[in-house]
Amino acid sequence: MPDGPVYATAGSSIVLPCSYDFPEESPAGHHYKVLSEMWCLDQSHCITPRYVYHSAGIFPEPTYQGRVEYLGRLGSRNCSLRISELRVSDSGVYVFCFITDHPVAKLPGQRGLTLLVTVETAESSKGSAVVWILGCLLAAMVVAGAALYCRRRSLQRS
Repeated sequence: MPDGPVYATAGSSIVLPCSYDFPEESPAGHHYKVLSEMWCLDQSHCITPRYVYHSAGIFPEPTYQGRVEYLGRLGSRNCSLRISELRVSDSGVYVFCFITDHPVAKLPGQRGLTLLVTVETAESSKGSAVVWILGCLLAAMVVAGAALYCRRRSLQRS
């Protein structure tokens, strides 16, 4: 997971990158399995009545229904999550957790990923258009100046 916050614009889609490591086998040869995988919002161990995603489909948060796609498979170690049609209310700390049949590490702790969703205002759009126009004008002036310089120089030689 990224160290710092992830920024996105309202209305866009984003993939929250995630992978995990878990010992599949004990020194004695017992095979451990991942039983369930889940994403939650603002909960360090996903102890919540509603989930952003749960591999068993348990209590999905209604505001995320139809907008969330889990990109991994149960036990695949890929836990990336795509959220579409982002809303400002989607901002927060997303935490991935998984439950195993390991006798001690049933619910290994995970650090969260901070998502900050912002609205692009008309002012910011207008500002970027002005910068683009000024850049084009500057480029045109440089080309015209270079052409004028070359023409004067060729006239001076003749």
